[in-house]
Amino acid sequence: MNLFTRITATLGATADSAVSRFENHDAIAESALVPARQAVTKARIRHNHLRKAGDDIRQRLSSAQTEADRWTERARKLAETDEQKALECLEYRRSSLDLVSSLGDELAAHEAMEESLTNRLTQMQQRLDGMTHQRNAMRSRESLAKATDVLDRIDTASEHGVDAIFERWEVSISDTEMRHEIHQDIVTTKPLLQREFEAEEKQAALQLELAQLRTSKESADNA
Repeated sequence: MNLFTRITATLGATADSAVSRFENHDAIAESALVPARQAVTKARIRHNHLRKAGDDIRQRLSSAQTEADRWTERARKLAETDEQKALECLEYRRSSLDLVSSLGDELAAHEAMEESLTNRLTQMQQRLDGMTHQRNAMRSRESLAKATDVLDRIDTASEHGVDAIFERWEVSISDTEMRHEIHQDIVTTKPLLQREFEAEEKQAALQLELAQLRTSKESADNA
């Protein structure tokens, strides 16, 4: 088994072991939160139904009040010309006002119940949010603790310690670099005869360049 295979095997086995230890706790916490979420969801649905029922009562109350005002106006118009019809209008007005009173009492009781349910729903949501937050915090803490434990055990292991791993890696790289440098020295070393010819050719080229400079200078002076 080579170096990187050993590292991968060590990390994988340790990480799998760590995950298996905290997954059970997470699953238990999650199973406990499921009915809590369902209860809050049902309470929110009931609250929405209750709020719609309250809107219906308010609409009926508004209609009853409008009807009472209409019969009042009719009675006022007929008071001088048709007393009998005016009295009948007042009878209808009284019925409408009785309905207004009844709906007013119903709405007051309904709003009190709605407010109570709203407060309870808020408390339930806050408790659920608190439990969810705590579950997430515990999950994060345990994940971090297990990861730290993995790193600590890898770092302190005598055979697979991080320092030992990188030290062996560096030695391997250094050996390869040294072999490459030696090979390069062998490949780039030129025979003595070749170096002598190159030196003579370089010297001849420099002398030719110097002669050309002298010729150009003499031509300039003669001019």
